[in-house]
Amino acid sequence: MSTPAPPLSFDAAADAAGEAVEEALSVVVRSAARSPDPERAVRDGMPRVHRRLQVFVERTFAANPERPVHCKAGCATCCHQWVHDVRAHEIDALGRHLVKAGDGESVQDALQERLTAYRALERRHPDSGREADPQLTRALAYLEQGRPCVFLDEAGGCRVYALRPWVCRTYFSLAPPERCRAEALRSGAGRGLFLEPFSGVDEALDAAAAPFAEPGYTGELVRDLLTWLSGPRRGGAPSARRSSPRSRGRAR
Repeated sequence: MSTPAPPLSFDAAADAAGEAVEEALSVVVRSAARSPDPERAVRDGMPRVHRRLQVFVERTFAANPERPVHCKAGCATCCHQWVHDVRAHEIDALGRHLVKAGDGESVQDALQERLTAYRALERRHPDSGREADPQLTRALAYLEQGRPCVFLDEAGGCRVYALRPWVCRTYFSLAPPERCRAEALRSGAGRGLFLEPFSGVDEALDAAAAPFAEPGYTGELVRDLLTWLSGPRRGGAPSARRSSPRSRGRAR
């Protein structure tokens, strides 16, 4: 969707921060493997990983002052994309948050509307068709439709910023916001990049997500969150309604 940005350089501080992310994520994976409750081990450990990831991001761009990031609060073009590469533990965190806040049903309706729109694009641009890259074609077409992420607020902020998936935490644009729009990406004018704190990060994240895997998960935010909200995991999540004194003990 964009011309790859030239690689960033990493100084000693950025390298050390990347190693700290690797160490923290390794602790999560090992703890989950030993724990009788691996899901709890992952939930308890990931906030520390995320804090270290933020340090890595800050130190990486501090080491590259000539390559400023143009992303800022309220600049939300990327929050209108069809999001891939979301892990099962991230879906679980978002789902549990929605149930606890009592927002599951309203968000479920919004997710279904977006899935219906994307399915129409899948029929128009199928993987089995003659297009060289139907997934890219669908991604650009979806972006052009202007449907915001269900978690985007009216000011362009993220309602679940602390719980945002890894893919959202590590994607940045080195070009002005107007070059993140579909027409600019189609022409190759974008300059987006994903930061990887260490080699093998995808495998480590997959290991952390393994205890949460559900049949039918695709790695797509909309599809997988709908699966979570309509599946048995929703019934096991703490909810505001269930903890309310007025509803305690009431049949549901």
